[in-house]
Amino acid sequence: MTSGSKKGSILMVLKVLEKYTDEEHFLTQGEICEKIKNEYGLEIERKSVGSSIEILTNDFGYDINKGSSNSGFALFSRTFDRTETKYIVDSIFSSKVIPSKQAKELAGKVMSLSNEYEKRNYNYIMKADDIGRTSNPNFFYNIDIIHEAMELGKRVEFKYIDYDFNGKETTRKNDYNYHVSPYYLVNSQGRYYLLCSYRTSKYPKLTVYKVDLMKDIKVSDWEATPISSFKKDFSLTEYLNEHIYLFGGDVVNVELEIENESAVVYLIEHFGKKRITFKTLPTGEHIAKFKCNETAFLYWMMQYGVNFKLREPESLIEKLKKLANDTIAKYEIAI
Repeated sequence: MTSGSKKGSILMVLKVLEKYTDEEHFLTQGEICEKIKNEYGLEIERKSVGSSIEILTNDFGYDINKGSSNSGFALFSRTFDRTETKYIVDSIFSSKVIPSKQAKELAGKVMSLSNEYEKRNYNYIMKADDIGRTSNPNFFYNIDIIHEAMELGKRVEFKYIDYDFNGKETTRKNDYNYHVSPYYLVNSQGRYYLLCSYRTSKYPKLTVYKVDLMKDIKVSDWEATPISSFKKDFSLTEYLNEHIYLFGGDVVNVELEIENESAVVYLIEHFGKKRITFKTLPTGEHIAKFKCNETAFLYWMMQYGVNFKLREPESLIEKLKKLANDTIAKYEIAI
C-alpha cells in the first residue's frame, strides 16, 4: 500500500467510525471493510483497518474502544457530545432571527458531526417553519458586514424594514438610509441587536436596531465615532442589565415593594441578583432596589406588576398609572 493510499484508508476508517459507531454500536474490522467498500467504492484489508485504528488511537488520540467478545470497535469521543448537540440544534431552531432555510442548513451542519443513530433523534428539523421567523434571508450577511465595518472603523449604512397595516413589507421613513457607528452585537430575547450611535443632537447617543430588520446593508464611507468619545468606561454588562428589552431612554433608580415572595424569581431572572438590593423595613414591607431603563421597566411591570408595588421614582409611578389607565380605557363600555 502506498503512503497516499495508507493515509486515505486511515481517513476512511475514521469516517466510518464517526458515522456508524458509538458507545452502544460497534463494528468489526470486516464490517468496517464492507462499509468502506459501500461508501467509497474501495476495498481494503482487515489488517489495514487494524493498523489504521492503532494509528488513530496512539498517534492522534482518538477515543476508539474495543467491545467485549470480539464485537468490534467504536469511536466514543465526539466534537460535541449528545447533550451538547441537542442544545445547539434546539438553540438554532428556537432563534427567530435565523430564516427557516438557513436554520435547517445550519442544524444539518451541526448534526453532520453526529453518527447515524443520533441523527434519528432530530426528525423535528422539518418543523423549522412552525415558529414565527424573520423573512430576511440576509441575516448572516448583515452580521458579516457589521463585523467588517467594526474592523475598518467605519459606519454602517442600511435601510430598516417596517410593515404597513396589511402586513406588507415596507421600509421605515420611505427608504431612509441610516448611517450609524457600530459598537456591539447583542443577543436579547432571542433576537440580535446592533448597539450603535448616530452622534447627532436629535437622537440619543446610544440606540439599538434589530439585525434581521436591516436591508441593503453596506459599509459606509463615513468614519465611525468611537464609543469612548461620549461614554467613558462604558460597560456592556451594565448596559444590558439596565436595558432588559433594549429600549433607548433614561435609566432610573427603582424601588419596589414585593407583595408576593414567589415572584422574587422574576426580579432575579431579569435584573440579576447582584444588582438588586433587598431589605425589610421595620414596618414589615419587603423592598427591592435596582437601576433600570424606564421604558423597559414599564413593559416588565405590565407582565409582573400584580406581584409588586412601585414606590419610587414618582415620575415613573405616574407613567405606569397612565399606561394602565390607557389600557383599561380601551376596554371600558360606556353606559
